[in-house]
Amino acid sequence: MVTIRTLKVSAPFSYLWLKHVTGVNLAVHCAHCLLGEYDPRIKANLTEVANITLPYAPYHYLCGVSRPYVWNRNFHLAFREKEGSLLTIQRNGIYIEIENAEEVKFSMADADPNRPALPEQELPNLPQPAVCVQDFQVAVNRNAPSSSWRHFRRIA
Repeated sequence: MVTIRTLKVSAPFSYLWLKHVTGVNLAVHCAHCLLGEYDPRIKANLTEVANITLPYAPYHYLCGVSRPYVWNRNFHLAFREKEGSLLTIQRNGIYIEIENAEEVKFSMADADPNRPALPEQELPNLPQPAVCVQDFQVAVNRNAPSSSWRHFRRIA
């Protein structure tokens, strides 16, 4: 059972959300490409929360969009269940401890420049490494931990 032991937010975010990811749709952009339910307990005005047990999902994705918007101040954390682990992250104004979880790391190396959700004209502007929803959706397709991820194919 994955539990957010503590989440402290010290930076301003226009959007702050947690999604329990059950699939991906490469035909759409940003949060909409991640299929699954948003967690109503995580929102932009949150400053601190503790002991949140998460429902089962193959992956979870926590995203914060900085206010004012500056790409490298955004927060992205993809994670999945790993019994007995403690994931601790402190970056970009967020401190989080998650029990029974491990981070899923991804970068531009996981991205497919031909995917429909990312037009060619946007490619030169991507920071290196790009750690965003778009690259996460491709990473989970390429690095699937089990056969349960076989159904996450291009829907375009």
